[in-house]
Amino acid sequence: MKTYELWLHYKQGDDLAAIAEKNTTTAAAFREWATSFGRCREVCLQITKAIEGKNVTIQADTHHISLEPGDADAERALEALVREEILSVHEWNDEEEGDPVIGDDEPAEPIEP
Repeated sequence: MKTYELWLHYKQGDDLAAIAEKNTTTAAAFREWATSFGRCREVCLQITKAIEGKNVTIQADTHHISLEPGDADAERALEALVREEILSVHEWNDEEEGDPVIGDDEPAEPIEP
């Protein structure tokens, strides 16, 4: 099975703490942190545009978002997002769900502001 992974803003407490250390006020820290969400929004809109009308499903939990194509047209759209370095590809053994195939792509870095 092949999935396409999305890494957005994660470890929110760690992110905010790092920003707070370099700001003089809590308000300034929150103001700076808020700028990072603009880039995440843009990435989500790029994904929306690429998959609109396509057969794509989402699997998501606390720290994980993956997209699964339902047909070849959807897979082409997701592959285009991989080339743009928005998604990363992971292939899983059909025999043992959850065990990645050796040689998987490294996950994309989280979206930066």
